[in-house]
Amino acid sequence: MKLDFLSELDVVEKQIVLKENLIENIQRIFAIQMEGVKKRKNLEKAQKPKTKKTNRFPPDGTSCRFVYKGQTYHAEIQNNQMTVDNYGVFSSFSAASVKISQTSRNGWKDWEVWSPKSKRWILADVWRKINK
Repeated sequence: MKLDFLSELDVVEKQIVLKENLIENIQRIFAIQMEGVKKRKNLEKAQKPKTKKTNRFPPDGTSCRFVYKGQTYHAEIQNNQMTVDNYGVFSSFSAASVKISQTSRNGWKDWEVWSPKSKRWILADVWRKINK
């Protein structure tokens, strides 16, 4: 009986060693595959054409407003620029905000744009995130 037990124990130990080897081999294969995936992603990223960052204003004709120190300023998007009543034409929301407030500002968080779909004003920054 003792011999039978030792014989079975020997078989179990061999199975454990085989399973451990199998697990190590699977981990090596997985690591190699992941390395290949990373290399492909880096290659794709390097080959992807770099596009010039453009000013992503809402479409032409969009109405905009900015409330600063109790006064409301109005603008309209025309030719991918912002025309602010009595202030001129600007290439960004921030440039318009700085001109009006004479302080450094993030115009995306100042200006609201009229959303015809929802029929309400939404923050320009929210519009930008929705339209990425």
